[in-house]
Amino acid sequence: MTKELKILLLMLIAVGSAASIGPALVRVGMERENPSVELVVDWQQVKQLAVDSGIHIQDLLQRLKNAGVTGVSITEDTIQSLRDSGEIQILASQPGWTTIAFVNPDAAFALRVRKYLEQQVPGLGGPRLKAKLPIRVVSASKIEVPCDYQQIQNVGVGFPEHDLASIQNAGLDIVGRVSNYAGANANSVSWKLEELRHRGVRVVVFQGEEVLGYKGLIPVVSDWLGRGAPVYGSVEFAKQRGDVELSKLLRGHLVRVHSITANEAARMSPGDMVERYVRAAKERNARLCLVRLLPFATENGLSDQIRY
Repeated sequence: MTKELKILLLMLIAVGSAASIGPALVRVGMERENPSVELVVDWQQVKQLAVDSGIHIQDLLQRLKNAGVTGVSITEDTIQSLRDSGEIQILASQPGWTTIAFVNPDAAFALRVRKYLEQQVPGLGGPRLKAKLPIRVVSASKIEVPCDYQQIQNVGVGFPEHDLASIQNAGLDIVGRVSNYAGANANSVSWKLEELRHRGVRVVVFQGEEVLGYKGLIPVVSDWLGRGAPVYGSVEFAKQRGDVELSKLLRGHLVRVHSITANEAARMSPGDMVERYVRAAKERNARLCLVRLLPFATENGLSDQIRY
């Protein structure tokens, strides 16, 4: 090997090392600024625990906060999830149209669904947004959307305002869980992330098998998440498509997240789950733990949940 080639290789190694050290230093800096570990519980589990225990949701949130919980994760509604929960019905309609009926007429709820569809589905933006065909408002409890159901079933349509208010009133952080969807574009992705910020979401954790914007819009997502809140929560071992690229582009401006799935929790004791969270924080610098409440009945019910 010639002297010139050796020098060139050393220069390349130095450049590569500098490039890898940069994000690491940023991440280490963020972790030093916030050495504590955030404990986040799931909103649906909290609501179910409140019902099972006969306690008001705000009282339960306060007790969880006193026990060390710092935030609540809440999953964004989709058209499909609203249909599954019985909050909307999909009625027969003419070809190329989908009729959505709201089971309990609520003007604010209907407006939210319509707004999110208009902003995220190409061609549904209404006259001011140059829509090809606007959504028809048939009545206070019914709208007609000019596309097939398959095009909108997985589109996220925001969070219930009263749920967000309950979490914020308890002084807890909001961790938003949103999904990627077919038909996303740069404008709709940017709008969604800005909406998360506007709603007070501090950390965003992506739901499903891929991050928002996968595959071609990850640079757009990175640009928005790199500006501050919401911060990207990268779930270790989740192997979401796009996570590696997004994490690399964010250059350390993210928070490591550890989670235990429902199937795993069903096979673990409370002690095993606690040990796993502790190891994730100590050994791998996880700074946010999505804590799954005990998935089984215990002798002391609510007291055991709080103690856990």
